[in-house]
Amino acid sequence: MKAAFLFDDVSRIVAGSSSRTRALKLIGGALGGAVLTLLGVGCSAPGPGTTPELARSSAVSLRCPKRRRCGGNCCGKGQICCNAGSNGLCCNTGQICCFDSCCNSGQTCCGNGFGAACCNSGQTCCGDGVCCNAGQTCCGGGRACCNPGLTCCGSVCCNSGQSCCRGEACCNAGQTCCGILHAICCNTGQACCGRAVSPICCRTGQKCVSGKCVA
Repeated sequence: MKAAFLFDDVSRIVAGSSSRTRALKLIGGALGGAVLTLLGVGCSAPGPGTTPELARSSAVSLRCPKRRRCGGNCCGKGQICCNAGSNGLCCNTGQICCFDSCCNSGQTCCGNGFGAACCNSGQTCCGDGVCCNAGQTCCGGGRACCNPGLTCCGSVCCNSGQSCCRGEACCNAGQTCCGILHAICCNTGQACCGRAVSPICCRTGQKCVSGKCVA
């Protein structure tokens, strides 16, 4: 289609030009415009379906040396490309790449996904993006940090005298653990009802019948 348009333009130029020199100039301009169109230069606006990120990335590709391209950014001299996604992230000299963050000297990268974070000196990496301070205990498979004197109960921390209920709740003295897939603590005199999925504690005087509290 574009070739046909170009042929028509050349034909019109030859037919309508008064001199050979002028015709050659016009033909040269038409050919140059066609080449620029194929390269995407000189377009007034991105074509349909072109996202701002893609347009920015294309612009970077034209003006940024290949070795310094980082997604939609162009890293400066001495910077390193960190996470060359659509936006790109450039880290300075001395920093380390931590997925979508740049950790400073003395920090460590904790995690390897979207939740990754930079832990400061003296902190330990507990899980994906969870940094525990000195003296804290990593709990819940890396989901929580418990202070000294507290006991891990899944991803929660129980105080002294409390008991761990299914790794989800901390029950006080006199309370009973209620639930299987989800856990809560029932007070003395309350009946545990709906144990499997959505446990509830019936009020004092009620009893549990077929997963419901009845008087």
